[in-house]
Amino acid sequence: MEEIKNPVSYRPKLDRGSILIILWNLYPIMGVAFAGWKPESVYIYYALETIVLGIFGVIKMLVVHRYRVQNYSLQNYGSDEKMQRSAFDFIMIGIFIIFYFGSALLMLQVFFDDGNLFYGLYSLLGQGSYTIALGTFASNVLYGFMNDFIVTGAYTKCSMTQLLFEPFPRLFVQFVVIWVGGWLVFGNPYPVLILFVGFKIYLELLLRTYPLDNFISKKAY
Repeated sequence: MEEIKNPVSYRPKLDRGSILIILWNLYPIMGVAFAGWKPESVYIYYALETIVLGIFGVIKMLVVHRYRVQNYSLQNYGSDEKMQRSAFDFIMIGIFIIFYFGSALLMLQVFFDDGNLFYGLYSLLGQGSYTIALGTFASNVLYGFMNDFIVTGAYTKCSMTQLLFEPFPRLFVQFVVIWVGGWLVFGNPYPVLILFVGFKIYLELLLRTYPLDNFISKKAY
């Protein structure tokens, strides 16, 4: 009987990168405990994290498209094939923008009325601790983008299909945590908040241990 190699389990790997994920997710809890954040502000913060990741997701796709355009010239593709491939790239980027940022806006609508969304976000970002937290998170994502995607040349090996689907497991986790936790937080918020933050940490560690790109071909069109 053939032995199954590297079976997928439900036990996430714990290493230095995992500790960083745990700390990032616990930071908003510290905001509730020491900086006067309301419990629902934690869920809004997670939704804003999603938007930051989405922005870098679009940038990654544009970088890969630029590399592919340069590569088309080196491989002497005809003008029609270049146009078809470029059109495919922009269709993938458009799908990403519509579904990813549309989902992020749906998350935020849990906490704001239609007319109060941008005003509410502006008020939250006016809090120093909130802005610092989000800015630090964005800086960390920028570092990962430069160090892991650009410097290593990973952008030369990615397909548009891989980049399209790569962030969606995390988006699903955020969606469940924010929608379900966001509705329940209006009852007794603190036990619910701790429960869902712990659930989010576990799922993100699991996704880091078993990333989606293990199951998506890097040679996709």
